[in-house]
Amino acid sequence: MNDTPLPSDTPVPDAPESPRPHTTGRHQSRVDKSAPRNGVFSSAKRIFGAICLIVGLLVVGIYIGIIMQALGDDLEPITYIEGEEDEKIAILPVTNMIGEAHALYANAAVRAIIDDQDIKAVVLKVNSPGGGVSASDEIWHSMKTLRDKRPEVPLIAHFGGLAASGGYYIAMASDHIIAEPTCITASIGVIAQGFTLEKALNEKLGIKPETIIATGAVDKDVLDMTRDWTDRDRDALRVFLDAAHVRFTEIVAEGRDMKIDEARALATGRAMMAADALDVGLIDEIGYLDDALERARVDGKIASDNPNVIVYAPRRGLFEQFFGMRTQTPGLLDILPDQMSDLRDTLIDATMPRRMYLFQP
Repeated sequence: MNDTPLPSDTPVPDAPESPRPHTTGRHQSRVDKSAPRNGVFSSAKRIFGAICLIVGLLVVGIYIGIIMQALGDDLEPITYIEGEEDEKIAILPVTNMIGEAHALYANAAVRAIIDDQDIKAVVLKVNSPGGGVSASDEIWHSMKTLRDKRPEVPLIAHFGGLAASGGYYIAMASDHIIAEPTCITASIGVIAQGFTLEKALNEKLGIKPETIIATGAVDKDVLDMTRDWTDRDRDALRVFLDAAHVRFTEIVAEGRDMKIDEARALATGRAMMAADALDVGLIDEIGYLDDALERARVDGKIASDNPNVIVYAPRRGLFEQFFGMRTQTPGLLDILPDQMSDLRDTLIDATMPRRMYLFQP
């Protein structure tokens, strides 16, 4: 090693600097842009979260409204024909397949009519092939309650193109029945349909269901859809149908002021045109909705020639109010949902035969 000292005028090199992180221009550019990008993503997440929250609240509100509407009797009067406010005629529409939703609606509407002393007459507007036995009977009971609570209010039934079986049944508490000339009505009878799956499950899918019943419950598996029915199954179902048929016949005899034997002679399930129904006393008159409204006006002793005609409809929910829906006068077919789309009834149909006051051409 050379230990010779450097001359005094020789510059001394600076001490080496500490190592710096190796960065290139490209890497530096990527780092610089990361902060703004993260900010954009964060803002987008917040906006998306807010949108999801709003949509979620709307959906929850809609479902709560549907549930409250189904459980409650919150109706509002909608003007169908504008007239004088102090004397009103109410129309109760029953359309499509009759089910529990129709029965709930009829019950709620009758309560509202009983409380509204300005209503002087009611028109039961029917355009239905019938439907469930119990639902039809519940609507009839609501109409009977209206007659008992407000005996001074005439109840006029108007039949559109179809008022058969259960559609006829519900009008039996009416004071007067008017049917359109082309109406198909009557069909006084009960029917039930079902299906069995034994062959489909065993032969097609290789599935063999097993049903176990208690020792003493020998009739518990009657109408079991997983096996072919026997005469014992059919006889058991017919007992229920016969009881419902007797009930239908008695209601017709009472409502049409007939002897029970006269009602039995007509209770064969036969459907009739309006003219034939008029001949045998099942209806009182052939006419249209305006004829029914005029009859209601006269029988209700309404002095005005232009009474206010209203329809009770389910009160608008949060969704409808928020978006301003139902701004126009509803048609009679727009008041109630089609019962055939009711999930509960669809599931019941798939598991057991239902007793139906139903016209099936």
